[in-house]
Amino acid sequence: MTDVGWENPDVGGGLGGAPGEDFESVYAEHYTQVLGLAYVMSGRVDVAEEATQDAFIKLLAAMAAGEVHNPPGWVRTAAVNLARSRLRRARTEFRAVLRLSRRRVEPLELDTTVESEEFWEHVRSLPPRQAEAVALHYLEDRSVRDVASLMDIAEGTAKALLHQGRAGLRRRLSTDEDVDGGDPR
Repeated sequence: MTDVGWENPDVGGGLGGAPGEDFESVYAEHYTQVLGLAYVMSGRVDVAEEATQDAFIKLLAAMAAGEVHNPPGWVRTAAVNLARSRLRRARTEFRAVLRLSRRRVEPLELDTTVESEEFWEHVRSLPPRQAEAVALHYLEDRSVRDVASLMDIAEGTAKALLHQGRAGLRRRLSTDEDVDGGDPR
C-alpha cells in the first residue's frame, strides 16, 4: 500500500498539467476560497465547512490515484456538489420532521448584519451552474477564463452562464424593489 501522506511527491496532477503541484500547496492556496464558495452556494457556515473539508479529503484520494488534472477546479466542483447534497438532505429531513410532528414548524430566520447576504440569497436561487459561475466571478473576482477553467467548461459557456445569471439577478432584484416600495421611476 502506498503512503498518501502530506509529503508524498507522487500526489500531484497539477493545474493544467503543471508538474509538482502537490496536495499541500493546493490546500494552502485554495482552502479559504473554496470555503467561501461553498458558503455562498449553501448559505450556511456549517454546511460550507463540512463540504470543504470533505472535498479536500476526496481531492487527496483522487490526486493519489492520478485522476485529477485540475485540482483547484476539481475541489471547487466537489465542494459545491457536496454542499448542495447536504442542503437537499437537510430539506428532506426537515420535511420529514414536519410530516411526523403533524404540526407547523417555521424555519429559523437568522438576523444577519451582512448587507450582501440578501444578494447571495438571490444568487443561491439561480439555477446551480449559473449560481456557481456568478459566485466564482464576483466572490472570488475570477475572470471568465478562470471561471471556465474551474468549472471545466468552455469560455463561451461561462460567458453564457454569467449573462443568464446576471439577467436572473436583475429580474429578482427589480421585483424586490417593486415589492419593497422602491422608487417606480
